[in-house]
Amino acid sequence: TGTVVRDEPRLIDPGGTDALRRLASELSGSDALQPVFEEVLENSIRLFHADRAGLWLWHPNRDHPLELVAGRDHPPLIKERVENATRDSRLAGFEALRREIVIVYDDLTDDKITPEMRDVYAKSGIGSICFVPAVFRGAPLALLVLYHNVPYDWSPDEKALARSFGDTIATAIGNARLMASVEDLAARLRAI
Repeated sequence: TGTVVRDEPRLIDPGGTDALRRLASELSGSDALQPVFEEVLENSIRLFHADRAGLWLWHPNRDHPLELVAGRDHPPLIKERVENATRDSRLAGFEALRREIVIVYDDLTDDKITPEMRDVYAKSGIGSICFVPAVFRGAPLALLVLYHNVPYDWSPDEKALARSFGDTIATAIGNARLMASVEDLAARLRAI
């Protein structure tokens, strides 16, 4: 009950591609990461009709490499589980980053969800999950996770758009980090 099902093709957002272009343009000039994170969440919730979302930054040198840097009504049980996970974790988000693929669970009956995580999702009121990796030049940078409160039938077009959105996020974060690095170098040169 409550499953989102379509009888006919559903448009994600008639301006989805335009929104990606606009986002990339707006974020390419951003010199601070937090506005990038907030913009990513706002756009992802709108584009994918998500009820909740979380953006996790990847820190490859930490024992617990994922840090929640922005969230919209993010489930505390899931946050705790992910923050305690290590690099070798078999959680779906880690797999999405390792394999550089979008992973979607349309509902909690998917046999790829472990019983433990199925219980965490159910307790959190989650019906569908989408893990979107943000990888820049072969290096994982972030993970966007989109949640629907009820099962959600992700279309192939939506999955492809999510992948493009992940690429846009990675480029925006990569550009913001590059700008910060350039500004830091310029400040050091001025100090000399």
